[in-house]
Amino acid sequence: MAVNGRKFLELNGSDGSIQVTGHALDRIRKYSGRSLSRKEACALFCQGRQASYDEMVLMGYRPGAKRRRRNGEKSWYFKINVAGDELVAVIGEDRVSGGPIWITTYGPNAFTHIVRAWCREAAARYHSPESKVFKSA
Repeated sequence: MAVNGRKFLELNGSDGSIQVTGHALDRIRKYSGRSLSRKEACALFCQGRQASYDEMVLMGYRPGAKRRRRNGEKSWYFKINVAGDELVAVIGEDRVSGGPIWITTYGPNAFTHIVRAWCREAAARYHSPESKVFKSA
């Protein structure tokens, strides 16, 4: 079961809020056209749902989780909804406090649209009546 943002903050000893960088807010504005305050972004994060690395790849993103892990950095991904737009909050560990910090925000781009279309098409083929997958002889 996926963890929501509120539970994530609770498990990480946070007071229910998360630090949000200006860069993360700028990216929200870029992808959704909405300017959010840090408090509004925190509220959206609390409603978000954690996404696995594999889920991120299937959504068409190329998250830097492996690079961050090699560098000894922790990172988590949360799907959030901003005015109907599904975005991804990239959370890291603050180097000073050790608490969670919202580093950046991913949003759809040309590559994600291509990958998502390919996944939809592959799923449709897989589930079509002509598919030979799981058919008995």
